[in-house]
Amino acid sequence: MTYMARWATSSVMKSVSIFLTALFMSTWRNIRQVTEKYYREDLNMPRSIANEILEGLQEAADYLDGKPTGTRTTTINVPGRVDVRSIREGLSLTQAEFAARFAVPVDTLRKWERGVREPDAASRAYLTLIQRNPKVVEETLAA
Repeated sequence: MTYMARWATSSVMKSVSIFLTALFMSTWRNIRQVTEKYYREDLNMPRSIANEILEGLQEAADYLDGKPTGTRTTTINVPGRVDVRSIREGLSLTQAEFAARFAVPVDTLRKWERGVREPDAASRAYLTLIQRNPKVVEETLAA
């Protein structure tokens, strides 16, 4: 068990080292070259794990270069601004009711509505979901 833990740690560290070396070489195309160099010279991992790492890095490099890959991508549209007050009022809820129903701190909600603070991207996405389909959010949070 101790031997396996040491092996895993050194393998992970080697993988991280390879990736960081390639990253600092300024282009993603160099990832494969650097990885293959280390793979042949220093990488003390079973061949299947090393191949998976190499394939993953190559797929990432190909994707970033715009080449077709099997990579699944999802594009989301998060609005730049949301009107928190209109979302809440559209649901005919008080600040306290909205905060309790959707697990948002009341103080945060008040600051958003007064313009003291702006919701971050995750909060804007969450608020947009609440605006578009509040029942689904309520059912999900109740489960």
